[in-house]
Amino acid sequence: MANQRRIDPLQVLVEIAVITVGIVLAYQLNTMRETNKTAEAERKVLREIKSNLELDLIDLDQNILAHQNALLLIDSVKEWSGAYEPHIGEMFFRIFRDYLFLPQTSAFETLKSKGVDLITNDSIRIKTQRLYDFYYQIMIKYESEYKANQLFDDFEWLVIKYYRTFPIRRSEQPIPKSKSTDWLDDDELTTRMDIAQHEHSYALRSYQLVKSEINKLIDIINQELEIE
Repeated sequence: MANQRRIDPLQVLVEIAVITVGIVLAYQLNTMRETNKTAEAERKVLREIKSNLELDLIDLDQNILAHQNALLLIDSVKEWSGAYEPHIGEMFFRIFRDYLFLPQTSAFETLKSKGVDLITNDSIRIKTQRLYDFYYQIMIKYESEYKANQLFDDFEWLVIKYYRTFPIRRSEQPIPKSKSTDWLDDDELTTRMDIAQHEHSYALRSYQLVKSEINKLIDIINQELEIE
């Protein structure tokens, strides 16, 4: 009968240990790769969100300036004295113009598709969701659905009542039905301008609030990305 090979228990233990260590190391390496991949995906989304927010600030600043100018024009019309001048029509066009905030949401939509938990920083995640799902939604609904804010309806009323023609092209001057400026004291016109004044002022306060929230979010994203 052939001699059986003697099994060395120590050698078996060593082989098992080597295999186990290899498996553990492979698992840890794979985990590290997945962690790094997830972390990079998070940083990419944060950079994209920051870029979108910076574009939103530009949009907000332009609208803020337009609302501020509208308020100045309202004061000018209310204090108007003297003969009619064609540029009064342009002033009314700016007073009764609707301005819309159109936020950039592509990065946030990407985040939602990947899962908001991709953002590990609780503060950033909460502020991001609150900005897009609360502040932005309120602003959009106010501008697009709130009837009192639809100021262009007042401009159309003004044109029909006081102008024979009101061309859109600036090279052509609007022609009023009367050269007298007495109609500037019309109670209904005054009421409509008062409403416009209130809506422009409210929009300014809302824009400043949203702008403040955007800047706060950008600041903490910069801290997370270690950007000075």
